[in-house]
Amino acid sequence: MTGKRGPNWRPNEDEILCRAWVSISEDGAVGTNQKYTRLWERVAAEHQKWDPTTIRTAVAMESRMRIICYHCNAWKGVLQRAQRHQSSGTNQFDVEKEARAIYKQENGNKAFDFEHCFEILRNCPKWYSNPDLLVSPIPPMGQGSQSSTTGFGSQSSPVEGLDDLPDEGATPFVLTRPEGRDKQKAAKKKGKVVAESSDIYTTQLLEFGNDMRERQKSRMEYENRKMNVQERRLEQEKEEWAYKRQVREREAEKWAVEKKEREAAILQQNVAILEKDLSKMTPRKKRF
Repeated sequence: MTGKRGPNWRPNEDEILCRAWVSISEDGAVGTNQKYTRLWERVAAEHQKWDPTTIRTAVAMESRMRIICYHCNAWKGVLQRAQRHQSSGTNQFDVEKEARAIYKQENGNKAFDFEHCFEILRNCPKWYSNPDLLVSPIPPMGQGSQSSTTGFGSQSSPVEGLDDLPDEGATPFVLTRPEGRDKQKAAKKKGKVVAESSDIYTTQLLEFGNDMRERQKSRMEYENRKMNVQERRLEQEKEEWAYKRQVREREAEKWAVEKKEREAAILQQNVAILEKDLSKMTPRKKRF
């Protein structure tokens, strides 16, 4: 039986997911020796920590991350091609404009919607140096538990391919090799700080989570103010409608009274005419 589909992913959820994956996958003291399911359980826990409003399973996060990386990898390739064809007199804005046009042409006229994720992943050597990260099959959750992975079906190892980046002028990103697993483990045993990159991303997650909560709080306050204004406006409209109804009723009553007065005056005139003695009137007055 097919499970119920979860709510659509919001951009801020995608950002948190990318930061969580980078933080967990680059934790050399733990991340490179953990099983596939354990890695995504940690990513899910990290995501839930900073976004408790939406419940996501580890399977859903693994699937979403695959989609994000697929599109970001396609954008990376298009951007590098646009940079290689950059002519003199053009700037980075022109390069990105051309890259967007190429991306839409090659992706069914659909724009690249994951720039917020690409800005996070572009500085992650494990992702940036491995263009086949999403090409290799991803084992289902519960399989692949005999080997350590980065979360996308590839074996854990020091980052490869850092010397195989595109030619000069084609890549504006500066990548640094993360510390090796043994070195990070040794630092952890000696009580030193484990993985500076992990600390940086953890701090960024904290700041991002605080910022998100502040934005949600501001949004709720705005919605409450908006609701109060709408309620006051509705009350004013009700009062105006009641006032206009009273005015119409008073005008109708006034018109009815005036009508009765006119009818009474006409009746009185007719009675007066009928009561006059015609024998004392001249022929002219009788005709009148």
